[in-house]
Amino acid sequence: MSDLLESLSKNIENSINNNKPPFTTYIIGNNGTGKSRLLAKVCEHYNSPEQTEVKSILCISNSITDKFDFLAGGKSKYLGARSVNNAIFWSSLDREIAKQASSGIKPGKRKYFERLEKALGIEFIIKFPDAEKRKNITRDNLGSLVDGRKLKGSKITDKISLAGRKWLTNVLPTGIEINKVTIDRGKDLLAFLSLNPEVRAMVKKNGICIRFQDLSSGEQNRISTALKILANAEEKLLILIDEPEISLHVQWQAEFHKFLEEITENLKNYHILIATHSPIIVSEATKGKKSDAIVILDPIGESGRVSDEEISKLKYEATSANKIQSFEDSILSIFRTATYNTTSIDIKIAKIMLEASDQTELIDNKIEELKMLKNVKNIPSAKEKTIDEAIHLIEKHLSQLESKPQ
Repeated sequence: MSDLLESLSKNIENSINNNKPPFTTYIIGNNGTGKSRLLAKVCEHYNSPEQTEVKSILCISNSITDKFDFLAGGKSKYLGARSVNNAIFWSSLDREIAKQASSGIKPGKRKYFERLEKALGIEFIIKFPDAEKRKNITRDNLGSLVDGRKLKGSKITDKISLAGRKWLTNVLPTGIEINKVTIDRGKDLLAFLSLNPEVRAMVKKNGICIRFQDLSSGEQNRISTALKILANAEEKLLILIDEPEISLHVQWQAEFHKFLEEITENLKNYHILIATHSPIIVSEATKGKKSDAIVILDPIGESGRVSDEEISKLKYEATSANKIQSFEDSILSIFRTATYNTTSIDIKIAKIMLEASDQTELIDNKIEELKMLKNVKNIPSAKEKTIDEAIHLIEKHLSQLESKPQ
């Protein structure tokens, strides 16, 4: 096992075995630094039968470029965008969202979904278009609403109880509000959904019903990520999330860590490992009391791309979230990039000059730090001039010290 995988494993196993923070580890870096491949490697490691610490692994991604093996099976469950069940056809997506939302009716799960609906300000509703079109739905002809291939020669009466069929005939024409379904009827609903009826996943927001596919892509990603976690929630769970920031606007990126904490508050013995490009997500994670480790990756190789063979050679810096002071600071320290009119460089210069003044034995090191600061990408020429002036002042100070009689 490489040093990096060993470092990540310590965080993961501490959370899962001892229910202690950090419960979340962020992996951040530029394109090509190996973030997605590292997630896939972690999945492969814990999916091994020899690894007993983790009971279940969720591989979540809203990108079609993730590196998870969606055919791996075992303890891992692929919940990304490269399988038909998750993102290719709207009919399949509707069914998946309906099934995941209905999982909230299972014993022990309702508290998770109540928190989710409260956090998002929505309610989940399932509509059944075929049932709405027909005037006479009875408990005996429910089978005409499902995919006959799913019955596999049996009858719908073998799949769903009499009480369940009676309930379904009453609610299918108008739709089902998930948070009003009892546990017993929830079993019947999940059994009915497993037979692939035509469904429409809906959310009620501010009193208005909206089809899931009509939500913005960011809102879809936010809801589906949460549903995937909560529908599969159990103890000793490892959650791997690749690029959660896709389609999320600035506010939702800033709220992402808090949102995760809200929906996972009732979970125990779990760990979330997240690969991201977003300095906003990482900088806002510093507010969390439970947060959280951060691993910063550096690119290796001439191409800047990391191959499977190079994963064990990844260069990284492990730090804690509380060392990231702000969004601008994270852009400067992690991505070595300056934003327009940034004050982070000025603060960094002032800090280095104070340290050089207080610790004269480190003056040479501080001059080197300032010279490295000039290598920051996109640095304005005015900032470069300020750095040169700072170096000149420190060198002048050093010269004065050396000229003093001993």
